[in-house]
Amino acid sequence: MENNNNVLEIRGLNSYFFTEKGVAPAVDGLDLDIPKGKIIGLVGESGCGKSMTAKSIMGLLKSPAAWRAAASGLKIRT
Repeated sequence: MENNNNVLEIRGLNSYFFTEKGVAPAVDGLDLDIPKGKIIGLVGESGCGKSMTAKSIMGLLKSPAAWRAAASGLKIRT
């Protein structure tokens, strides 16, 4: 981890949907740090990618050929 005070560090999280009309980014280039002992909230407008972000981080998305999630760096400290 870059910072020992973080319990979660994410760099470059991307989640995409692949449709007949092309690629639709659901999460594009997210960087996130969650420090020890802190509570965070993820807020935003409807459809902005909050649920996709959480599901991508937790690995809860089913993996059909219609989507892909990737992060250049995902580190979790227990």
